[in-house]
Amino acid sequence: MSEENKFKATQDVLQEPKKGRKLIIAVIAILVVLIAIVAFYMLRLNQPRYIFDKKINQYFNASENIEYNTMKVNADLSLSVNGDDPEVQEIADLVNDAKISVYAEADQKTQEEIVGVKFVKNEEELLDVMAKLEIQSDDMYLKLGELFDKTINMKISEVYDTDVAMFTPEKVNPKASSILMKELKAQLKNEYFSKVKTTIENEDLTKNTIKMPLEDVATMIKDICNNLSNHEEFLKCFEFPEETKDGLQQISDEADNYIFEEDEYLTIDVYTKGFMKEIVRVDVSMDIEGDNYQIAFTNLSQSEYSYQVYVNDKEQLTGKIDYTNQGNNFSMGISMEADGVEIAMKLEGSVTYDEELSNFDVSDAVNYEELTMDDIYTIMGNFMSSDLYEIFNTTSDYGTDLEGSTEESEEGRAKEEAELCIAEVNTEYYEEKYVNENEEIGELDDYIETKIALSSKKTTSGDFIVTIKNKKVEVLKDNQVIATGTLEEGFIDWE
Repeated sequence: MSEENKFKATQDVLQEPKKGRKLIIAVIAILVVLIAIVAFYMLRLNQPRYIFDKKINQYFNASENIEYNTMKVNADLSLSVNGDDPEVQEIADLVNDAKISVYAEADQKTQEEIVGVKFVKNEEELLDVMAKLEIQSDDMYLKLGELFDKTINMKISEVYDTDVAMFTPEKVNPKASSILMKELKAQLKNEYFSKVKTTIENEDLTKNTIKMPLEDVATMIKDICNNLSNHEEFLKCFEFPEETKDGLQQISDEADNYIFEEDEYLTIDVYTKGFMKEIVRVDVSMDIEGDNYQIAFTNLSQSEYSYQVYVNDKEQLTGKIDYTNQGNNFSMGISMEADGVEIAMKLEGSVTYDEELSNFDVSDAVNYEELTMDDIYTIMGNFMSSDLYEIFNTTSDYGTDLEGSTEESEEGRAKEEAELCIAEVNTEYYEEKYVNENEEIGELDDYIETKIALSSKKTTSGDFIVTIKNKKVEVLKDNQVIATGTLEEGFIDWE
């Protein structure tokens, strides 16, 4: 394995595979939240079609009229976890007195950005990572604080496949917004919309609904991208029309990869009351693979909302969101409760404009391809001997256990427990190789295969046995093969 691949492998081990039903629910919930935030601003007129069309129009024509050359954002994130389960308490002991500080700086003219994260526990700084991105030259510089005493240089395009100019976006052209809005509204068929009277908690409400087959959503995305990629006036709105056209075509091509059944839908319900059509609740749901996933938002006040997540009408999670913004200062709190576990997050920070960017010295920068094995040993050794590694290991294991507990199918449980088993051996490999500086340990996949073979490895639950021969992975139960896959760089590619 080349030094470059070894360096990448040390990064990969920090990302244990997290799959399963709970992950699917989480991803869907995130998508649903984004849609619901937009939907919350729909109001005023009686016809459901008009409500949705009007708010689409307002959304695409909305813009923040703040003129600035530079911007700085600083925020502190605190986390609180409570629960009776001993494993939950172990997590709580690790994170409840910890604080994460994040900051970002950007210069619109020079196209430079600085981002950083600090992790502090018991007044001790466990992590201080900074990165500088020079968009025009495609250079990224990374400082790892106490983990490594050199600045690492790499190309942005080698790390990210997409534009990373997060804080210096191109200003939206009003004409492009208008064209996009018309394309989107033209795709929304009248048959998608409906309205009924209903009662919730003894309150008379009107439910305005848009219900779309997911296969129509995929088709809509494809059609919009195809139309816009051939729309000369739309493309002229951008500095690089050909790149914009290629990007639209790529999205269109990717839409072909999403196949949905006829009974799979996206539904948004906006509940209003009174003559002024005040919005009191928004439900967003998806029917997919025979299950219904739903998130419901209720407007408690101007700055506070409650939400519930349901799977097949059974409540899985509940919580609140509050947000305040005064001048350049902001505060956001999110709480959630599920299965006897309570989690609360608080984000507080400020934004300032037109101040010089912080000094970021790159005089000691070394290209990542020039890193020696001693450098890699140093980074991994410092990380694995730190309290941060203990926190990472504990929370990662607990997250994987949570996902495994929600998987219903036997094959799914077999895969998840095998992945956890492989991840444990993964950790053993890097601890032995880098903490103990054992250069004779060999390749990762060979090490895993040997370890699994020597131990006749059972999974955590003991229900399954994992075997690996010539990189071929099998998970058995009662001598029956439940799942098969191929081992590749410490991960399983399932068949």
